[in-house]
Amino acid sequence: MLLKDAMDIAMPIWESLKPVCDIRKIAGSIRREKPEPKDIEIVCLPKFVVLKDMFGWDEGTIRDPLFHKIVSELGTIIKGKTDGKYMQIELPQGINLDLFMPDEANFWRIMAIRTGPSDYSQ
Repeated sequence: MLLKDAMDIAMPIWESLKPVCDIRKIAGSIRREKPEPKDIEIVCLPKFVVLKDMFGWDEGTIRDPLFHKIVSELGTIIKGKTDGKYMQIELPQGINLDLFMPDEANFWRIMAIRTGPSDYSQ
């Protein structure tokens, strides 16, 4: 697939993640501007919501349920889960989306790995 076509697919996905992610970045071959990307890679930091018990006490946090809904509707999930660190999704356009969801402490490290040269990521 040509870079322009991959960007045309990636940008609406990137936009759809805006309300449910604190940070989201396009990575991989698209970010490196390869002429023919083989897939779409996005690294994102999903937002969390605080759960409250019936008395208003904090019970913990979970990923925003809207994040699960948006990601689940992107295409056919090949690998991973919306509450994990990585998913691979086959998009309706016939290209795969690799969605990386590291914790906050690892976000920029994963971004560097997913965007740097192949020698660096191996």
